[in-house]
Amino acid sequence: MKISSRVPADRRPEERPADERLSAWAPAKVECYSGYRADETPRSVCIGGKRFEISEVVLRKRLREKSAGRELEIFRCRLPDGRRISLERSADGSWRARGPADLFA
Repeated sequence: MKISSRVPADRRPEERPADERLSAWAPAKVECYSGYRADETPRSVCIGGKRFEISEVVLRKRLREKSAGRELEIFRCRLPDGRRISLERSADGSWRARGPADLFA
């Protein structure tokens, strides 16, 4: 069996349909559930004046970059229409978002 290191054409970012391409990271305003901790779970996100509800948090991860000395919290979320969005919260409380390019248009 031969294993190819080439990325299949349907997985190359430049060859995906426009609605599947990801945007660059952009500043976002995020509304969260605050239980035991502040900003515990994202509930909605505002990007470019548009508000999107979050139906499910698929993944939650804390990262610590030793070289830069900063801590990040990453959330992979699903919107009600099935699209996915990534949210990143830095230690200073600022948020940024990345997702399908049409969300940011």
